[in-house]
Amino acid sequence: MELSGSNRVVIAFGSNLGQKEENIKRAIDDISLRCGKVTQVSNLYKSSPVGFESPNEFLNGCLLLLTDLSPHALLSELKAIEVTIGRQKKQTNTYEDRCI
Repeated sequence: MELSGSNRVVIAFGSNLGQKEENIKRAIDDISLRCGKVTQVSNLYKSSPVGFESPNEFLNGCLLLLTDLSPHALLSELKAIEVTIGRQKKQTNTYEDRCI
């Protein structure tokens, strides 16, 4: 499928569990395969968790994606990528440690 990239989307990401850099690389690769064309990726930055206590430092960054997906379809794909990488979300609406 040829993408026209009619939608430009900035996606922020982070990881503070497991092999953080590998989790992020895999997520970016999966986004590129499933969602559109990743045209730029920021540097990665370390940060402490915000909104919850954890001994695990985050690696954070963002990317620019050109996609033809609707916002709802893109969110669905991103959530599926999280699950594929191993994210297990709690039932509560609180911040938590995450692999991606």
